[in-house]
Amino acid sequence: MHSFMILFALFALAVNAHMAMFEPCTRFTSSNPKCPPLPAGQTYDYDIKTPIGTKDGILSPICKNSTPFPQPVETWTAGQQINAKFVGDGAAHGGGHCQFALSYDGGKTFVVIHDEKRYCFFNGPSDSNQAQVLSYPITIPSTVPAGDHVIFAWSWINAIGNREFYMNCADVAIKSSSQSYSGPEMLIANYGPNTPVIPEFKGNYETGLDLFDSRPYITVYSNGGQYTNNSPSASQPEQQNPQPSQPEQSNPERMAQEQQNPQPPQSNPQPEQPDISNSNKNTSISNVDNKINTGGQGCIDGNMVCSETDLAKFSICDNGSWVQMASPPGTKCINTNDGFVSFDFINT
Repeated sequence: MHSFMILFALFALAVNAHMAMFEPCTRFTSSNPKCPPLPAGQTYDYDIKTPIGTKDGILSPICKNSTPFPQPVETWTAGQQINAKFVGDGAAHGGGHCQFALSYDGGKTFVVIHDEKRYCFFNGPSDSNQAQVLSYPITIPSTVPAGDHVIFAWSWINAIGNREFYMNCADVAIKSSSQSYSGPEMLIANYGPNTPVIPEFKGNYETGLDLFDSRPYITVYSNGGQYTNNSPSASQPEQQNPQPSQPEQSNPERMAQEQQNPQPPQSNPQPEQPDISNSNKNTSISNVDNKINTGGQGCIDGNMVCSETDLAKFSICDNGSWVQMASPPGTKCINTNDGFVSFDFINT
């Protein structure tokens, strides 16, 4: 009996540790009664709050559970606001850096749509384990592609404690007239020895932000293809006529490593005609080209704007500074007047 009680106590400690997302319906969570029946052969994940890896090793695949629900648990429309909700009895480890991202290729590649840097689960610096914030309103960008099998992912690098990486995923569908979206690739750190290590913050909430600032920017497509621009810096030479790669088979256990030498694509999948309903609204924010990396001056993280001088380029606000990027191959940039941009084929 004594041994049983010790094991039970350890089990209870594991179950109640850390943080986990439960809405939208996370794969195999036991915390959301609105979730559909589990896929055949799967069981509830009662350890869903545990990390998927540490700086020393991998404990679980990307997404924590790699088997998707057969059908989307929610259907969203690009541009709408959703709420990502978290369990209330976990240990928040003083906050840290959270990313919210989308994958269109079964979990091989994730593009970030929202960051909560420094104080995730808190309203400011804290050494507490009791979370202050358990729900984040997130606007799905109006220009993300449509998809019937999109993964919505939350990931977290904690501020205090063991150097760990947390991640949960939900299977959703997105309605949109756009066919591509550009943004930073999700940073995976403290997930085995082949990934970067973000050390314990020890009160310095800027810890690890250099890695966030250097995330490569990628363009994802509704058909699962993706194109990687390995540096968000405008000083890097641009690729000559790169093409989106053919989508690969999902490999949820693939560790994230920056693609330093992109391979030539095997084919040239052509995305469907993007939404050009705002093509007559191509008025860019004045003097944005002169604000690149100069501290923002009104720059709101995640906002995008076309270049005034070259519509083959656009800028995205990252951590308070404008960063210039190349438009997807063969397209020109169009402002949508809602803080984002869309892309039209040059020959149309």
